[in-house]
Amino acid sequence: MIPELLSYPYPIGFDTIYYAWKIGEGVVWAHWSGVFDSWLLYGVLIPLHGLLNADPFLLLKLTMPQLFGLNACAVYYVATKTLKWSPRKGLFAAGLFSFQVAALGISWHFYRNMLGLAVVLFTIPWILEEKADFKKLIVFSVLSVLAVFSHEYASVLLFAAVLGVVTSHFSRGKGREAAAILSATLPAAAVFLIGILLRFYPIHLAAEPNLLVAFQTQGHYSGPLFFMTEYLSVADTFQHYPTYFDLAASVGSLLVLLYAALLPLVFVGFFRQKILDVWTAILCVGAFGCLVVPFFALDFWNRWMFMLVYPLTLYAANGFVKILHSAMPAAFPLGRLGSLRVGKRAAKGLALVSVVSGFVFMTSPMFLDSGGVFALPTTVVYLPSTMRCNAVPLVDVDGVVEAFRWIDATMNGDSWLLAHDALFYWAKFSLDGQHTIVFFKNDVNLAIGLGVKAGCKRFLLVWWNRDIGWYGFTVPETFKPIYDADRISVFEYVV
Repeated sequence: MIPELLSYPYPIGFDTIYYAWKIGEGVVWAHWSGVFDSWLLYGVLIPLHGLLNADPFLLLKLTMPQLFGLNACAVYYVATKTLKWSPRKGLFAAGLFSFQVAALGISWHFYRNMLGLAVVLFTIPWILEEKADFKKLIVFSVLSVLAVFSHEYASVLLFAAVLGVVTSHFSRGKGREAAAILSATLPAAAVFLIGILLRFYPIHLAAEPNLLVAFQTQGHYSGPLFFMTEYLSVADTFQHYPTYFDLAASVGSLLVLLYAALLPLVFVGFFRQKILDVWTAILCVGAFGCLVVPFFALDFWNRWMFMLVYPLTLYAANGFVKILHSAMPAAFPLGRLGSLRVGKRAAKGLALVSVVSGFVFMTSPMFLDSGGVFALPTTVVYLPSTMRCNAVPLVDVDGVVEAFRWIDATMNGDSWLLAHDALFYWAKFSLDGQHTIVFFKNDVNLAIGLGVKAGCKRFLLVWWNRDIGWYGFTVPETFKPIYDADRISVFEYVV
């Protein structure tokens, strides 16, 4: 709630604008096929918005702290129910999680992901019931379906956990228990597989009126391998690596920024647990597989790295308690470099650095064009320099809203809007739906060419009237400003 209050009344989070538009649209399922998609968050927020008639941004400001708190509770639940830790140790793990920059980075705008991970965490103890009766299997089955309805990554982690438990049961001769868990997972698996099948054979819905898409996806595999990416050829707003060194620099710097203070405690506190083993392995493959096989790795390596915060926090909390209860400093080998010893004072220092980093990330202001405390060139596209921003710096929100309101009031059918990826959902949220939008990422000439081919001769563009260094896009000199709203302007291009 801290960054939400500090940024009031402005929204925070890149995807938050999309969620606000989705809530305002008031449609949970545009088609029956949407039932097999990850709609649970919309299924809660859209009816709530209709009931309360609240501002979508205010509703999201109230919702996100609840989702984040639900995740902290879920970490405590796993720590005490699954790992059998004491309430005090579980509470420490939940508190440590709450201040992790990685956890806060997910909560900044990946709302569906947060909901899905919370549901999966609450599902884990039900998988591990040694003598699960019918009622417990029903609870597990229902939670599994909710996880699939929440988010795709949560579904993958759920099925990985089930696989780990079932494999363990079979290896110990507990075929009956394994069969019971598999049967309880069938409804969730069926929903998930149907959703995947609809990706391969999509139902062609009517094209959205007044919208042209002017960009091509590069580097992403299609068809059955839609979840794989060729990283050295990918080119979009958030992923572009001209060389392997650029890719390695991005992965390495984000790892250091997120987990540098946590890793010594993780190494000391690492322990074996069948579900955490599987989770950590899958998340590491997703986060670092691009360095091993950059031409064929799981898409969005940064998202997998963020989700590593769940197992790593549990390992780190265990390491912290282990050091405090030990008479001697803990040591872990560093190969030929010898070993690193972590004493009580160092453990407390590392935990404090981790907590302070999270607090600074929540509260630090945006230093206008220079970004914020966490502004690194190789990580800023994955992790904001501070939580107190959205797709634009908070200081520019009023200007963006004013510019789109002016367009909504003055633009006629002879003019089309060129909407950059960064401001596309600001446009969707602000305009009345009657204006034609050409959606582009960085190639504005491609967008103009598509518009001209469709018959448009006059284009409008909303962007900064000075270079603030965001998104790597500069308005061409052929565009002329026709309306100013502080640092934001409406530009015109006439063919």
